[in-house]
Amino acid sequence: MRPRKLLKVLNVLANYEAGPSSVNILVYIPQFTAGGAELMMTQIAGALMARGHGVAIVVDQTGPDRDLFDVRVPVEVIGRVGVVRAAWALSRIARRRGAQVVISALPVANLVADLMLLVSGRRVKVINTWHGYFGSIRGVRSRFAQSIVAILSRISHANVSVSADLLKSLRCAGASSSKFVVIYNGVHIQNAGQSPVHGRRFIFSAGSLTRHKNHRLLIEAFARLGDAYDGDLLIAGQGPELDALRALSESLDIADRVHLVGFQSDIMTYMEQADIFVLPSDVESFGIVLVQAMAAGVPVISTDAGGTREVLGDGEFGTLIPVGDVAALADAILRVLSEPMPDKGRLRERAEYFSIERVAAEYEALCRGLVAAVVGHS
Repeated sequence: MRPRKLLKVLNVLANYEAGPSSVNILVYIPQFTAGGAELMMTQIAGALMARGHGVAIVVDQTGPDRDLFDVRVPVEVIGRVGVVRAAWALSRIARRRGAQVVISALPVANLVADLMLLVSGRRVKVINTWHGYFGSIRGVRSRFAQSIVAILSRISHANVSVSADLLKSLRCAGASSSKFVVIYNGVHIQNAGQSPVHGRRFIFSAGSLTRHKNHRLLIEAFARLGDAYDGDLLIAGQGPELDALRALSESLDIADRVHLVGFQSDIMTYMEQADIFVLPSDVESFGIVLVQAMAAGVPVISTDAGGTREVLGDGEFGTLIPVGDVAALADAILRVLSEPMPDKGRLRERAEYFSIERVAAEYEALCRGLVAAVVGHS
């Protein structure tokens, strides 16, 4: 049974318009890196500020990709000081800014925010947000990870999972079910440019070049297409797998058709000009790039890697294939290429469901509910 205090919060959430009109919020992320969670939380911070709330972003360090972020929200930098000292620093920033809610993202930031509660006397409400699976596979296996999830989900006042599939995994790890809510990632859809990005037709993928994104699978499937497809493969992103992917392309004798184009800020232009967008991940708690691809109106193929099924509506808005199945991916590409183009308006309508404005409204409701519960209790 849910605690009486949480029931009170949920009752307030159902009628959050009656809550405080403006909330002072800190959004805490480790640093500005070209990752989905960091970018999404930065955009949510901006959307919350646009809705009239007092918002600041707190980072441990600015990070290597600061220039890639369009940050219009005030930024506070803690510095690389260790977890305990970071908790004290976060507490001081919260007190100085009169913060009522801290929204943290990713495990270490969640740990720091929850430690802050212990040193600040729980005067500030903390929302931990969870964006990815622990370990190399879905369904947490590490005892340490299980302990972290179980403990932090009970210390924080509320927890956000970015998909129902991720929440299921967190529950397996011992997370407190009564303190969780699913709020999908939000995407700020940018307008595409008009200039051609490539001289030939192409299949497109985007994401960090890491093992679990499994761009190897896509390159191997692309090699199987042979002369059946007269275009190229473009992969946007950066990461430690870059050299390995280049070597794989060379070994398959398709290096002249596989283009690793690095990080691209104008990703929507690539999406709109692609024949197909493919997400080949081994595990994916959500899949922001799937939403961007639908907004561009391009056909989508994705591995059934967790939250991707939710984004694509059980395959209604894109093709789902088994994780790690090269033959299935190659077959799906050829099949989608032979089919009529999907209804772009319908895909864009689906993408709008995940708009940053809608998601920010859900975070706003959660923040207002937690603050209003305190006011009602006092």
